[in-house]
Amino acid sequence: QVFEGNADSYAVRHAYLDTPIIARYIKFHTVQWHRHPSMRVEVLGCQCKYINEPVGLPPYGKITASSSRKFKKKSSCQPDDGNIFSTKGWCPKKQDENQWMQIDVGPPTLITGVISKGRGDTKRNHWVERFKISYSNDTQVWYFYKDAHHLDPKLFGGNNDKNSVRTHFLNSPFVARFIRFHPIEWKGRISMRVGLLGCPFNGKWNCSYQDYRLIDLRFFSHYFSLLPSILFSSLT
Repeated sequence: QVFEGNADSYAVRHAYLDTPIIARYIKFHTVQWHRHPSMRVEVLGCQCKYINEPVGLPPYGKITASSSRKFKKKSSCQPDDGNIFSTKGWCPKKQDENQWMQIDVGPPTLITGVISKGRGDTKRNHWVERFKISYSNDTQVWYFYKDAHHLDPKLFGGNNDKNSVRTHFLNSPFVARFIRFHPIEWKGRISMRVGLLGCPFNGKWNCSYQDYRLIDLRFFSHYFSLLPSILFSSLT
């Protein structure tokens, strides 16, 4: 999109985005100008009011998995049973590190934390002791979560019983639609209930006009008349 710029050096021109974005880096590209490219710019934005709320829950969230065990007499171990609020738990057919449980949170969401529990509907002790997470926006390209300045995927500590809740707040929050939990070590058999924390999408963005505020991006200059276009890089 090409945005209308200014016609003098003092008037302020606002351009509100039809589709708000979440980004770390914003570039302004001058396309047309008066005499010489010169401009002063600011970015308007807002912060999520509910930064560590559960996300990926129905009706917006959907849980799938690499596989799941099937029982004739009772319904258990299915992907939906892996919801953190379930009394059961997801359990795959195979017991290896290639298994995963995936949460589709709907619209790409800022993820700030992960939650895990063991399987709750059996007398046996089944839970995941260590796991990794990966994320994607298209299910084609996946990124394993890494803490800042670390090269290897982070290994999260899991649970040591069936019903205790283990919560990890992320040092490097990310924006994604699909998040996968990859069990690495487990007790008995792979089985877990999981949840995500972040900025929830409830049918609209949690920002009102009053929430818009200036973000410190200050470039001081002189007379300008331009048509800038904006390039956005995703928060990583």
